[in-house]
Amino acid sequence: MRTKSILTLVATSLFVASCQTASADQPERMQVVRLEHAQANSMAQTLQQFASGTELTVAAAPGQNALLLRGSHEQVSQALELIVRLDLPKREEQVGSNRPEPNKLGNVTVIYCRNGNAKELAEAIKKLLPRDMQHNGNQHLTIVAHEEANALMLGGPSKRVDQVRKLIATLDRNGS
Repeated sequence: MRTKSILTLVATSLFVASCQTASADQPERMQVVRLEHAQANSMAQTLQQFASGTELTVAAAPGQNALLLRGSHEQVSQALELIVRLDLPKREEQVGSNRPEPNKLGNVTVIYCRNGNAKELAEAIKKLLPRDMQHNGNQHLTIVAHEEANALMLGGPSKRVDQVRKLIATLDRNGS
């Protein structure tokens, strides 16, 4: 228990230190988010993957099962929207088999897998996509799996996101 408290204190200290070095001319927002279902470390890792290349800072406070967010107002708002969509009960805890439909969050789309495993689907899709579709400057397509919610997060140009969404729908059918 003492180790968790020390780790939380270190993570919080590093987060505060990074906030103090931020540019004075760029308005920033800080937010603490307590998670209800997802684990802080897992959610922080997912958000960090998705936010790579941006100024959004995400730190986990596992002792409180919370996240510390720092970034522009828009970045923090988008992260909060993703957290709301991903902080769901585990699949076996959910009542019924209905999962939410894909949610578009700015340039981010969250797709809940109904039959397949999100991590396996993400790996398969990354292998199938042409390399230039994944890494082409501003046309970059990002695919991140969130295992606890069994969801895929897609970010990038809407045309490419729609193409991948159709592919996911095909791969995530019953019996696949």
